[in-house]
Amino acid sequence: LDCAKGESESCQIIFLQLDKIAGKTGKEYKIVQTPLVSESGNELTETEIGIVGYIPVKSPSIAGFNEINNYPDAVIPKNTFSIEYKKSQSVFYTVYVPRDTVEGRYTCTLDLYENDVFAYSIPVNVNVYKTTLPVTPFLITRFNEHDRYDSDFYDEQLTKEDILEQDIYYMERFRINTACEQVSWENVFYRDENGVLQANWEILDSQIEERMAYGINFFDVPLDVNYDILEPENEVLRKECEEQLVLINQHLVEKDWTDLFYWYNFDEPTNKKIPKFIEITEWGKKYAPDIKSLTTLGWATPGKFRKLAGIVDVWVPHIDQYETKFFPSRQAQGDRIWIYTCMQTFYTHYPDSWKIDTYGTCHRSLGWWMYKYNIEGYLYWAISCWWHSNPWEDAETFELANGDGSLLYPPLDGKGWPYNSMRLHTQRDGFEDYDFLKMLEIASKYEGVYTAEELEEIEKILSVEEVIPRKGAYTKDDSLIVNLHKRILELLDKSL
Repeated sequence: LDCAKGESESCQIIFLQLDKIAGKTGKEYKIVQTPLVSESGNELTETEIGIVGYIPVKSPSIAGFNEINNYPDAVIPKNTFSIEYKKSQSVFYTVYVPRDTVEGRYTCTLDLYENDVFAYSIPVNVNVYKTTLPVTPFLITRFNEHDRYDSDFYDEQLTKEDILEQDIYYMERFRINTACEQVSWENVFYRDENGVLQANWEILDSQIEERMAYGINFFDVPLDVNYDILEPENEVLRKECEEQLVLINQHLVEKDWTDLFYWYNFDEPTNKKIPKFIEITEWGKKYAPDIKSLTTLGWATPGKFRKLAGIVDVWVPHIDQYETKFFPSRQAQGDRIWIYTCMQTFYTHYPDSWKIDTYGTCHRSLGWWMYKYNIEGYLYWAISCWWHSNPWEDAETFELANGDGSLLYPPLDGKGWPYNSMRLHTQRDGFEDYDFLKMLEIASKYEGVYTAEELEEIEKILSVEEVIPRKGAYTKDDSLIVNLHKRILELLDKSL
């Protein structure tokens, strides 16, 4: 594995059972890691071993492998397993490199035991580079949650401290922001003795600053209004919202946080709703001119979304709705361009994060795609939506979509944290690659660092042509991306 500081890297180890007796008797296997130590005696301790759970796909994805089968995805935090005869088992190994790690080569072994008797060792080499991932990612992300705390899957409710710990973990280890709605706006607004709306920002500000320190770079403005907010019967609610918008706008300007907060109030407005959407957004901007409006654009808004020019500040088209002329033209006007993915890619070969029954490069290439098209942010609608089906029993957690909305799995014992998916790990690698590409782009402008041949090589890497040959395609060769990742780290180290 090749790692920068602040980076996570993972690999699969596949065991195939060819011992007929062992397969029939249920022989238990165990993986134990020896200390991961460098030649100078430094140790990496933040490693994880997981047994991969196989998830049944009953309705194959149209743009996937098109085969009913059980697919590896859930990473179960344990190190013991058994394998039936002529079956295989994937073991998932992950290393996280803290930012204060001393660079160098770290080695250990993963020792396999059969019924507690040592069998053999698998050598592990981790090369830690001088390059360090920034705490705050270049890519802005917003990941929703749904059933992560659902009583149908959990015996225990998580505390606020647990939720904060998880938000920090997902940002640090996966470069994703699950904290966009996890700050408390309760008791911020109150009316003084004269009936004037006031705000106490102390608790909210401390929560925001705490999360920013861990790299979280997006928060929601909490006002949730419907398309009827401007109707006469909603006058009281509207005036309350107007007063709150004024105070929020004023505070964000004072704190210089206007690039952190977004008003994401309407999802995928239909063509029919565009006039009302414009009216309400203009109403909001009247009272909060410095707060950026954000909206997603999917199948329901073909063509007519151009009418939102000058209204929307952050455009979030679905990846296959991205237009290579219109959206860069809006960026040139100062707007920001994100993308999102969901089941709308079920018939396409665009990279996404959800298809269980397709190539892993589909998920990793997502970061490379966004770099190629100068995308600034990524929105994903749910990481733990299990209401359509139990993900352990059926991968179709959203209609027509195997894995959409479920990058996590409920714990089998109903306790503790949800289990991560292999897709989440692979998407993480793509998001890390996005940051490395941004860093390499910056480094390439330094004078006297690279030779002419290296600058030519860097230009080719930054074109991303090998990984994303065209807008609706990605490479199926994961060794290509792995080797490019290593080469980028080597080039970045030279700039230091």
